[in-house]
Amino acid sequence: MSSLKDTITELIRTTCKKWRESVNDNPQEVPYVIVNFHTGNQDEDRSLYVYKQADQYYVEQPYRGRWSTTEELFDLINNYAEDNAEQYFTEDITADNVTKIAGILEIAGLSNADVFEEWVTDTSNNNENTGGSGFSDADCRMTVMLLAGDSISYDSVNDKYDGDYLMFDIDAIENKDEYSMLRDKEKLFTTLFGEIPYAEETFADALPDNWKKHGIVFNNDKCSIISIVFKTYDKDEAYVGHTGILIDCQDIADADAKYVFIEKMAFGDPFKETMFNEKSDLIDMLSERSDYTVEEGEPAPAVYENDKQIGELKR
Repeated sequence: MSSLKDTITELIRTTCKKWRESVNDNPQEVPYVIVNFHTGNQDEDRSLYVYKQADQYYVEQPYRGRWSTTEELFDLINNYAEDNAEQYFTEDITADNVTKIAGILEIAGLSNADVFEEWVTDTSNNNENTGGSGFSDADCRMTVMLLAGDSISYDSVNDKYDGDYLMFDIDAIENKDEYSMLRDKEKLFTTLFGEIPYAEETFADALPDNWKKHGIVFNNDKCSIISIVFKTYDKDEAYVGHTGILIDCQDIADADAKYVFIEKMAFGDPFKETMFNEKSDLIDMLSERSDYTVEEGEPAPAVYENDKQIGELKR
């Protein structure tokens, strides 16, 4: 039996007829659904827009073309989108909504909610005024250390970090006054998130073994640290390429969902929150992201809740 993905792909291939050129970033003045195609070669990834206009149905690829299509394809994609929209909802954290989120962070026992609010406000204002704040901005790992650092206990840390993957993090922590409060946790930071050598076929054990080796424990029963671990480019080393905080909000009256995932996507990108009612939907949400592809033959990115693996991201 073919998958829904295969069915959609085949319908796009067989029902679309060239209509005219596309001259916009996205369809104008009509609601649309985006269909993202992920390939083995990220340069070949593409996004298509499916929509209805004046009783006609279209598939559009920005600046490539607009094709007429069928009601069958339109309904299939819209029904799929509606089903998945019920699973989770992601929005930017901005100066307009951060106060409510900071309140949830405090109730959940996370530290420095007031500083988090300052970071969000500064980033939101800076992005609005300049289009991005560059490498002086906080990233996902710095955000997790800000919120979770005071709840992490440990027996030891690495004395020296000589890797490459945290170079921008370390530069921001050491040289930007707004992140100076992370300096006393710098060795814990590099121990928690930096490169971890692993033996053949033991990639998935690298993070748990590292936590065990250093006696790392996250002491908060309302929250957990979510880590996505990747293999480094040229060595048998694992590192935390992305991380965020998962909050169990079932006892938090102000929350709009049972679970909230807080993350900073990357330097210069906005802070985000994702709300969902089933914990398992976290893996589905992360799997939708085209950034988390890997080279053929390399281990799939592994996802951990604290030191326990909860899944992996496969295409």
